[in-house]
Amino acid sequence: MGAKRPPVGRVRRCSAMPSDNSLIGNDNMDLEVDLTAASHTLALIKQIKDLDLALDQAAFKDKLLDLQEAAFESRAALLEAKEAILIRDEQIADLKANLKAATSGESCPICQIGNLKITASKPHPDFGRFGHQERTLTCDHDDCSHNEKRRFDPNDKS
Repeated sequence: MGAKRPPVGRVRRCSAMPSDNSLIGNDNMDLEVDLTAASHTLALIKQIKDLDLALDQAAFKDKLLDLQEAAFESRAALLEAKEAILIRDEQIADLKANLKAATSGESCPICQIGNLKITASKPHPDFGRFGHQERTLTCDHDDCSHNEKRRFDPNDKS
């Protein structure tokens, strides 16, 4: 007959997950708590395997209920972690889109998909003697052939 082990207390879910799902700056999220719950579940499974057949039916049912509760809590914690990861992925995608828009130039007024890029620059035909340039801007989207010419003053710091 195996040695009796002291009963393991029930796992209670720590509500350390922010209610507003704001994850920026919270690198560890709630994964530590989630992994602890999963680890506890595995420990309960091992205890059930180690139970001696001589244990009475009530102790076995109690351990089985502990295991079931821990499994549900682990599942809930993992679902919360998955949701948090999806939210973070959306935030990263939004930030990447904002960064691309901020660094890639003005959007095309015709297709609204591409960005205008400077494809040519020469002295302005009328104001070139004052240092002004005429720039040709072309949409970088493959299906758009929009281009436009603009006067540019390199001395204007605004």
